[in-house]
Amino acid sequence: MPNEELQSSDEVSVAREAWLHAAWVLIKMDSCRELILSSWGFIMLIFLRVHREHVTGLYS
Repeated sequence: MPNEELQSSDEVSVAREAWLHAAWVLIKMDSCRELILSSWGFIMLIFLRVHREHVTGLYS
């Protein structure tokens, strides 16, 4: 259904905006920059797993 696709698109957009804002705030903190760069993949895996569970929970 188009409405469900739009809702999903909006949720992804909101999640992406929130993620980019959080990343920007952390990168602005010089003391955290190396930590972020070294653990970027791990952070992304956690974020994607949580987001995937949230999205699949909506449609189950």
